[in-house]
Amino acid sequence: MPRDVPAFRTNLRDDQGKTVLGNADNFWIWTKEPGFDLTHPSTPESKPVEPRIKMKCEMTPFTIDPSWVQAGRVESLL
Repeated sequence: MPRDVPAFRTNLRDDQGKTVLGNADNFWIWTKEPGFDLTHPSTPESKPVEPRIKMKCEMTPFTIDPSWVQAGRVESLL
């Protein structure tokens, strides 16, 4: 049985741009194509954190910082 896909993923507006979720100290960035950026750059306007790992999942793609994987902290993000 297919899972329901949330409206935010299926009903995107053509003009929908970068969305910052959270506050200045703790935020995630979402954009239409790459999905969630969970790499935690210094600010939402900073250059992307490199290196990065892009992952696909059933609902939306996301990007993580490999140092989070090495530290075993990915589970705390999801």
